[in-house]
Amino acid sequence: MDGRRHVVRAEWRKVAWAKSTWALVTATGLAGGLAGAVNAFHERLLPGASAGALVAPAAASELFAAILCVLVLSAEDVHHTWTTTLVVVPQRALLLGAKWSVGLTGAAAFAVVSLSGCVLGVEAEGLLFPVVGHISMSTLMVAASSELLRIMLAVVVVASVWMGVATIWPNRSAVLTLLVAWELAVANLLALSDPGVAKWVPEGIVQVIAPPVLMVNLVDQMNHGTLVSVPVAAAYLTGLLATLAAVGAWRFVSRDDFEKR
Repeated sequence: MDGRRHVVRAEWRKVAWAKSTWALVTATGLAGGLAGAVNAFHERLLPGASAGALVAPAAASELFAAILCVLVLSAEDVHHTWTTTLVVVPQRALLLGAKWSVGLTGAAAFAVVSLSGCVLGVEAEGLLFPVVGHISMSTLMVAASSELLRIMLAVVVVASVWMGVATIWPNRSAVLTLLVAWELAVANLLALSDPGVAKWVPEGIVQVIAPPVLMVNLVDQMNHGTLVSVPVAAAYLTGLLATLAAVGAWRFVSRDDFEKR
């Protein structure tokens, strides 16, 4: 137990001292704030729009949280310290478990940062462009608290998928390029062009398991085949994550090319 705690603390120190971590935290907060302000301005705080604006933080934080997880997994690549790390922590499964726990905990924290930024963005938009019946901060916080667990789940699921991909495919640059392309372009284009396929991607599955508060058309979408049922979604997502974790663990434990890339 003490050895496990030592390894986890060491991974947290790597994350805390990395400039990229704080750059991602800042970007997450700013993206959440901008998304909240833009959504609130677009909807002009119509009835229920205050909570609707809070749907944005999930998308705003998924990208940055996933990047963080990939960086946590490949931190030794920067300074070519895999040999030193593996000498200090020869139990590769223990090392991988520590990296996964730190990465996913950080991803959950990013959801909080993004949601906080979004709340401030919505409030700032109301102060800059006041309207009659502007939503109060207390009401906004209640809406935010109702969305927090859903957003954390969405962010952690997406981060888990990409962390699994990075564990299986240990090419940091390629995984980050694929990640950015997917989150910024491919996933959105897929949702617009082929909903039948898009409903099976992690972002679509999470909407079924933990739908946004204002997804009033969820039942209608399910009736028309746009979304799958909750049990099927949960089973599919569990199988996907378990497969990625199992294959990734086998790949990590059996690797002998840490310092060759």
